[in-house]
Amino acid sequence: MNISFRSSDPFGSMPPTTEGFKEGLKDKSTEDLVNMLNKGGLNEAQMKAVGQELASRLKSEGSEEAGGSGGGGEEDELQKLLKKLQDGTITPEELKKLTGLLKEAENKGEEKPEDIQGG
Repeated sequence: MNISFRSSDPFGSMPPTTEGFKEGLKDKSTEDLVNMLNKGGLNEAQMKAVGQELASRLKSEGSEEAGGSGGGGEEDELQKLLKKLQDGTITPEELKKLTGLLKEAENKGEEKPEDIQGG
């Protein structure tokens, strides 16, 4: 028995294994995603998927904080590096910079004034 598979759209959707990987990213913390990038070993499609997940999280956080301090340059750099990650054109140096910026953004997000109580 000879089995072969044909795809009418070879460049369209991701392979099922990558699609499952992408779905699994939604359950991971931002820190976990950053650690995945630092650890390496991801193929190009997986790196793009991580980049897309991180970008979507930053967009949703940004819309919640609209009208904030407008942290400008650092946020622009983060968006630029995420775009390169999604496009698959990021260099190892840029990847290190991206993970550093993501860690900073994650730490800023954890500093919530809710924990401060007057006494």
